[in-house]
Amino acid sequence: MKRNRPIKVLMVSPRLEYCGGVESYIMSYYNNTDREKVSFDFIAHRAEEPSYKDYIEKSGGRVFIIPEKELKNPFRMRKILDRFFTQHNYYDVVHCNMPNGAYYYLSAAKRAGVPVRILHAHQTQYADMLAHSLRNYPLIKLGKLYANERCACSEAAGKFLFGKDFYVINNALECERFFFSGEERARRRAEMGLDGKLVVCNVGRFCHQKNQLFLLDIFRHFHSVRPDAVLLLVGDGEMREDITAKIAALGLEDCVILTGTQMEVPPYLMVSDVMVMPSLYEGLPIVGLEAQASGLPCVVSDTVTGELDITGNVTFCPLKASPEEWTQCVLASADRDRMPRNEILEKMSAGGYDIHTEARKLELLYEQMLHSDGDRV
Repeated sequence: MKRNRPIKVLMVSPRLEYCGGVESYIMSYYNNTDREKVSFDFIAHRAEEPSYKDYIEKSGGRVFIIPEKELKNPFRMRKILDRFFTQHNYYDVVHCNMPNGAYYYLSAAKRAGVPVRILHAHQTQYADMLAHSLRNYPLIKLGKLYANERCACSEAAGKFLFGKDFYVINNALECERFFFSGEERARRRAEMGLDGKLVVCNVGRFCHQKNQLFLLDIFRHFHSVRPDAVLLLVGDGEMREDITAKIAALGLEDCVILTGTQMEVPPYLMVSDVMVMPSLYEGLPIVGLEAQASGLPCVVSDTVTGELDITGNVTFCPLKASPEEWTQCVLASADRDRMPRNEILEKMSAGGYDIHTEARKLELLYEQMLHSDGDRV
């Protein structure tokens, strides 16, 4: 049956700021989906500048912000969302990317008669701390009751949250944005004063999950072996003060660069020699895919799913290994040559990580879900 209007999708995300992997995934699909087939609006709990909010609104989408404090009051959240869906009673799909908020959003969507209610798994743990896990577990369990479609960023994330019966929506990229250029690298390294330096890079929100405090321990030892090394920390977040304090305590002020939140990640991958990610857990980290698209070798913790290694350019190091052991892994990876771009694109496409192909698949998946004859919750 041919539709006479786009499928209306409400994307739910914790935030719309630049430094998050979920946000990067959402924006890749937003930018590459046919707007005549699928139309997106967004609900988030934070969109502090710099964020995607203005960009989305200028490109035709709408952004609704519900302050984070409201999540602490279930009765108020129910009232807010019931009123929201009464006022905006035209959504075909609610696509929830925050499992601990799924109960609020998907139950309200069901009461409002939204036909497709998706819960999307992006991680392989309930939270980064026990107290948060204990809080999130019952909320996520309840949220699953109101989802009638289940998606995940990877097999590992899907099996963790659902066990079985889920769709994998790959964290696909505009690969050409990340292709390496020797001329561009030389120009940007000169601008940033990085000539003659070995650049270790980490991109991500400054939070417990990303484990930047341990990364600083790794880098202190790495720098003792390679005094020419510099660490680029690209991002920001709630642990910024802890990170800056540890940089000072370790005496690394002259060799660690904090760039703040950046909308454009490719330049920082371009100037780097190795990406290091000692994350406590991940679903399938988008920045690891971006680094591979740039030909950049990656060293990541063994808590990250092996699905990340699309190009053969990823080394997995035990999270519990010492900084000295991590240093050896990083040294071995930093000496690798960048992969040719044609080989990278071939492998990324074959793995399902080229956004131009994957966006078409998402359009078809929404259509399939909307017109499914199967039983719905």
